[in-house]
Amino acid sequence: MLKKRLGTIVESLGFELAEVSAPVVGGRLTLRLFVYSPDGVTLDDCAAISRTVSGKLDSDDPIEGRYTLEVSSLGLDRPLLSEKDYRRRIGEQVKITFYDGGKKNSVSGILKNIDEKMIEIENKDEIVKVPVKANPRGKIII
Repeated sequence: MLKKRLGTIVESLGFELAEVSAPVVGGRLTLRLFVYSPDGVTLDDCAAISRTVSGKLDSDDPIEGRYTLEVSSLGLDRPLLSEKDYRRRIGEQVKITFYDGGKKNSVSGILKNIDEKMIEIENKDEIVKVPVKANPRGKIII
């Protein structure tokens, strides 16, 4: 429920809440929000999101005890794991590692499409289809 509320706040500012984590670091809860925008996310954007979310959390007080709020972009080094992660990166150069018949394979190229069954990568004017059930792990190639 908190993630949904946070998502609504972040979306009202023109961004997507891509991920929320809440590890305990040094004995203190750290609420980490990872945000995304197709136009990119700047440090100023993160600061504005942090101020807005912090104000809302302070007034609603949904978290017991003290915590630290961190807001950051997804970053280029973040792995592509979910369908949503891949959708955000359509048109970009990626490398995907996957398992086929127990053997580890990889393919690099332009991410063309993804649906519930296949990920399509354009590699040297050929479309390579990677089954979603092959446990693909992707990353952006810079």
